[in-house]
Amino acid sequence: MDNFPFIRDLFELLDARMERLVAEIKASEDPDGFGLLDDAEDVFGIGLVAAQRYLTSVRGWHNISKNDALNSGPIHSGGQSFAKIINAAANYWKHIDEWDLGAVVHRDIDGLETIQSNTMRVIESVTPWADYTLANLLHDLIGEPQLSLLLPILQQWREELLVAQNVG
Repeated sequence: MDNFPFIRDLFELLDARMERLVAEIKASEDPDGFGLLDDAEDVFGIGLVAAQRYLTSVRGWHNISKNDALNSGPIHSGGQSFAKIINAAANYWKHIDEWDLGAVVHRDIDGLETIQSNTMRVIESVTPWADYTLANLLHDLIGEPQLSLLLPILQQWREELLVAQNVG
């Protein structure tokens, strides 16, 4: 089973919301103050969690280890696989509010717990840990605020993973 059609449809919905947000951001005198940039970050977060779910589902259906799945597929110029970057970014968005506030405010990777610092090291292979980290990360990965541009990356990941695992 492959839920690719669902993620494609979800990304279309999120892209439509992002298109409206971009227009609001451009028209706003203070997009940060009005929370529009935070809204955009949340749209990206939702999309990355959906992509993470897709990664997890494909590997689960084919009984492939998480490590093999996350290290498979296309590799970003920063040296990490796109799958590992997507997974880290989704975890970052889901859990950032649970992290030590002081470490977050000061962008202190060493002040984080091990799993959190590992997440940030993967993200920092793409973009610095800064305000609107997901927007910056996606800009580097796909260039535009359109989650649907992740679809070819996910397709390539799936194809390469299944070939590497000798799964039909």
